[in-house]
Amino acid sequence: MIQLDQIFSTNERTLKEKLQMVEKESKRGDVARLGGRGNMNDEGRHMTDAKKEWILAKNELISTMKGLGFSEELGEAIAKNLGSPKAMERMTAYLCYVKPKKEELVVDEMLAICSEIESWRKKKASEETNVKMNRILNDDF
Repeated sequence: MIQLDQIFSTNERTLKEKLQMVEKESKRGDVARLGGRGNMNDEGRHMTDAKKEWILAKNELISTMKGLGFSEELGEAIAKNLGSPKAMERMTAYLCYVKPKKEELVVDEMLAICSEIESWRKKKASEETNVKMNRILNDDF
């Protein structure tokens, strides 16, 4: 995971370069976030509900960012790095409530949301491992 000092340490980098660095560090791709290729009918037009939800959340996030005076490219990069509709909705709520004036604050909040999601995933994996270990220990006795 990228540390905040890596993002904001140098003045020479533009925000776009910083976001590109974040994207390179991201381990997940759009297809993985959308649950694979999705179910399509014979014409190939049908989208899964998850994909529709992702697109709606992404569009709302970008629209909110544009409404606050930020570029559409920044909104695209933020949405891509957040990855899930729930995270994008959380970011949209932050933007509506706080109305940040600086791009750095938006990127900082995106990183905070990503960090919290990763912590939650690690916690759930740890809990699952603990349940398995308890089953092994209880079955042996």
